[in-house]
Amino acid sequence: MMRWSIRIARLMFALLAALLFVWTPTTAQAAVSKVDFEITSYRIDAFVELDGSMSVQEVLAYEGSFNGQFWNLEYAAGGEKSNTTTNLEDLEGNAIIYNAHDIQDMKVYALLDPSGTLGADNLLEYSFIWSGTGNPGDSGVYEQRMDDASVALKIFSPTQNQQKVLLITYRLENVAVLHRDVAEVFWNFIGSKWEEPLHNVEINIHLPKASEELKVFAHGPLYGTSEIVDQQQVRLSIEKITPGEMLDGRVVFSKEVLDSSEKRTDMEALPEILRIEQLKANKANDMRRNFLLLKYLIAGLSLLGLVGSIVGVFHIYNKYIKEKKTEFRGKYYRELPSDYGPAVMSYNYHQKLNTPKDLTASILDMIRKRIFRIDMEKVEKKSILGEANRVKNTRSQISAKICKDL
Repeated sequence: MMRWSIRIARLMFALLAALLFVWTPTTAQAAVSKVDFEITSYRIDAFVELDGSMSVQEVLAYEGSFNGQFWNLEYAAGGEKSNTTTNLEDLEGNAIIYNAHDIQDMKVYALLDPSGTLGADNLLEYSFIWSGTGNPGDSGVYEQRMDDASVALKIFSPTQNQQKVLLITYRLENVAVLHRDVAEVFWNFIGSKWEEPLHNVEINIHLPKASEELKVFAHGPLYGTSEIVDQQQVRLSIEKITPGEMLDGRVVFSKEVLDSSEKRTDMEALPEILRIEQLKANKANDMRRNFLLLKYLIAGLSLLGLVGSIVGVFHIYNKYIKEKKTEFRGKYYRELPSDYGPAVMSYNYHQKLNTPKDLTASILDMIRKRIFRIDMEKVEKKSILGEANRVKNTRSQISAKICKDL
């Protein structure tokens, strides 16, 4: 019984330890053999040009060990391109009018001093090589594949337990859309195909001129921020983007900021844009509330489970393991202080219950103590064949008498 109790206690303590481990926040990460790195920061600066094109600089800071980086950009979803639309539903943001028409001037650099600036004297330009010609161990080169919809880079840059900063630059043609009342840029800056978490993400969108009308909207994880820095710059920032998440931004500004743009509509777009963005904001706020409720519910259930486990462990300990204290406060005797009969013993052993066996045992005990005596009488009977002495133990012939000599 004691061994069984100890096993139960050990099991309960193990369950409690497991619950504490799950309930306690942890920042443990799984390391990958020979490739163990982290993208510690990701900064994008997008410069809108007077003709509606956009020059982009992407700065990725790494820490750890890796062989290189795959980088992909879908600049024209589906490969389709358009210069105009008459459908208000296209302002949702998924229409082909928001696709760029081309991508040019693709270049890759590494910073000689990772903690330095992006000045020309601190940049090492990587060389372009044809797709499929790079080999593991190559350094300072990149492969490039491009089609009408996307571009993919394979950057060779072996790094061992150190910091490295890569700079990718390119120019997107015909990004901005000019409406009758306002102009806008709607762009997916962070795609969903990243396989590593991105930390400290910051996206700055710069206008070529100051804008009286300026609004910014971000779509992605619920815990990011968007802000207007000044009349020529807006910023999107988020601490972390996990694989599978994406982040796009929409900047609405005065149409006078652009000198020209190949992509035009004849629509009063601002009211519809504001309506669409308000719906998206309401949906995001609902998701935030639901997320907080779920978070509090999980925390409450975890705390309840923790308390329940602790109570359960103490209950099992007190019931099966802890030495029980007797309620008896009388004088201690090594031997019983009196000659108690079996009925008293049975009464205590069976938790204050008596059985018919107790009566039989008590009678036998009283006979043993010579309180009762059983006498058997001889009965003489005559038979045809003669007389015989018999002792017949019938109930009528057995008598019990109280012993008077005790």
